[in-house]
Amino acid sequence: MPKSDYSKQLKHAWKLIPPSVAFLLAFALRYHFLVTYRYPLMIHEQDAVGYMDVAKSILQLHIPSVAGRPPGYPLVISLFALFPIGLEYAARLASIFMDALIVFPLYLIARIYLSRVGSFAACLLWAFFSFSLVFSPSPLSQSSYLCYLLFGVVCLHQGLEKKGIWWFSAAGACMALSYLARPEGIVGFGFGLFICLTPFVERGGLHRKNLVMPASFLFGFLLLAAPYLVALRGAFGIWTLSPLSEAHVKTADVILTLNAKGELQRTGSAGLSVWTEYYKTMPLFLGSVWANIQAFAGVYKNTFPAWMLFMSGAGVLSLAWKNSWRNFALFLIPIAVIAPNFVVSIPKTHSYLYPVFAMTGIFFVAGFEAAAQGVCRVVRMAAPEKQPRILEAALVGALFLIVSSFAIESYRIADNNYQSPEQIMEVLETEKIFMLAGEFIKNHSRAEDVIMTRWGLVGYFADRPVLALPKGGVKEVIEYGKKNGASFILIDTKSVLSRREELLELFGPLEGKRVNPAYGIEAMKGSYFPNLGGYVIYRYQ
Repeated sequence: MPKSDYSKQLKHAWKLIPPSVAFLLAFALRYHFLVTYRYPLMIHEQDAVGYMDVAKSILQLHIPSVAGRPPGYPLVISLFALFPIGLEYAARLASIFMDALIVFPLYLIARIYLSRVGSFAACLLWAFFSFSLVFSPSPLSQSSYLCYLLFGVVCLHQGLEKKGIWWFSAAGACMALSYLARPEGIVGFGFGLFICLTPFVERGGLHRKNLVMPASFLFGFLLLAAPYLVALRGAFGIWTLSPLSEAHVKTADVILTLNAKGELQRTGSAGLSVWTEYYKTMPLFLGSVWANIQAFAGVYKNTFPAWMLFMSGAGVLSLAWKNSWRNFALFLIPIAVIAPNFVVSIPKTHSYLYPVFAMTGIFFVAGFEAAAQGVCRVVRMAAPEKQPRILEAALVGALFLIVSSFAIESYRIADNNYQSPEQIMEVLETEKIFMLAGEFIKNHSRAEDVIMTRWGLVGYFADRPVLALPKGGVKEVIEYGKKNGASFILIDTKSVLSRREELLELFGPLEGKRVNPAYGIEAMKGSYFPNLGGYVIYRYQ
């Protein structure tokens, strides 16, 4: 190998040292919390059950059902499940690995706008981000989704810089993976396709060279996403982006409400008709969207101190001022993908703002670097004799002092969250109610017996299939379960007191009362725990 080529490869290898250090640190922190707090799957992790079911199908070389969770994250779970570990542990390792891996595309995106030192600082902010330290050990898809999305942005930028069609195809494939991890990833694809189409405006219309970028990008996307889209079309009879779109608009409880015939209300609506049917009028829809935006803005605002938000805002303005419109559009992609969350009915939690949190590190450092450049100009004008290297070193030291302070505080917040009374209460609730109930049913049932319950988590602990517990009167709900093949019913405090008050009668055995024999069910076991709640397990006679 010629010496010049070796030197070039060595130089490129050195460039990967900062993100590699940040990755190892990020993974170590997340693994520390994973093994320190060995909490069971909890209610907020219900989707994890669906992801693990898809991963199990992949491992068994079966085609997973498209009615469940998309395969983008389960693919990673299945890779980790090849190691001699349990499926749940593999899912958790997959999640923290992908969450730590985010620092690589984040660093490469940051290098578009920031210095090497600033890019490393942005990665450290993500490595220590408190919510990520708490959230990523849960076996959920957000980390994989964000990792794919950011790699897609990196590949898109490389394609724009190097004019290589394979970079555009790789960008499209990454955007497809992000969509296959979470449906809102389709916005990243749409935004990327728009950027690829801009040469039609810049270079004078329809030419063969102008077609290469969007065609390559579209090819990469469809190569991975088209089979899933076609499978959705075959399963539901309509073109749709997600099997859960109606549930996200109307909420799961609305679509699980029984009608007068004791059946679920199947509207058959699709596409925009889901929205028009639910919101009725445009003012109601816009009011809901505005309320969602305000709620999520509150979540974001309360995540960071005011000084950090101010510096991040200044960083956004600085990036918009200094960069070409195309580079500015690139960093808007991870912001734009949260837009679908404003038009659906979902909990207003941090997890739906995950991409924005990753980009906040870049915005903050961009604001700091802009301020540092201003300080340097003022100092050079006031004292030209000052050594610029000393001043730059002082500013770098100040940046890492701020990052270190943020890291220490973030670690403290994360650790306190794991030990908070609310978290401990949820752990105890899981262990005493959902886990014990699931294990009891497992020991008193056959593998094919179906449990009717509000929580898929119970089916996970019981290793039995689940039928969703609907909303309705006692008789109607019991008949619905019988008609759909349920062998057991689990009635628990959390589901009944919050959304299914009509079923309070079924808590009678906890007070020594007999259930109405006409219902055709018998109470097998009931337990109540002060301050936690209780449950009753029924079996069909």
